[in-house]
Amino acid sequence: AILLGGFALAIAFGASNVPGLWWLFYTPMPLWSYATFTQNFFMAVAGGTGANWMGVSWSLAVEEQFYLVLPLVVYLLPKRQLVWVLAAGVVVAPVLRALYPGYGALVLLPCKLDALCLGALIALLVREPLLLARLAPHVPKLRFLLALSAIAVLAMTFRLSPFEGVELQMTSFSAITLLLLAVLFGTL
Repeated sequence: AILLGGFALAIAFGASNVPGLWWLFYTPMPLWSYATFTQNFFMAVAGGTGANWMGVSWSLAVEEQFYLVLPLVVYLLPKRQLVWVLAAGVVVAPVLRALYPGYGALVLLPCKLDALCLGALIALLVREPLLLARLAPHVPKLRFLLALSAIAVLAMTFRLSPFEGVELQMTSFSAITLLLLAVLFGTL
């Protein structure tokens, strides 16, 4: 609210016309879209974040959309089906990013479901003592997965061989890189 209010006030008081500040205000998304957490749809169509002042707000829009839908899904589905739906979200997101690379793959909820659904799955796991107990013997495998995903993310970040030229950007390969980040932090 403070970010959006400051943005609206700055525009109202003419800050967008100050020569050194134009880059903060250039090509904003509709002001109402920021207030309704729908700016990410406009960003996907525009192929960019619009006004730099509000550019980071796409992630808040994605989270708000997810947290609007998730309680309904949790309420309507039995736990066993919920696990499968969340697991499907983890699988579907990288597929969507691979099929539709571009800015929308960065800012639209269906393309970001892997990290969010993985977090929801972990939340379900930690609330089930029996599942946690069954997971305990597999802790060394999880540590190995953590190390492997950390090495892969570092290799891609610093473009180390065999990841030379692979960037954490919106390319068709980023379908995997963003999943690796989700796995890294989920395992952690």
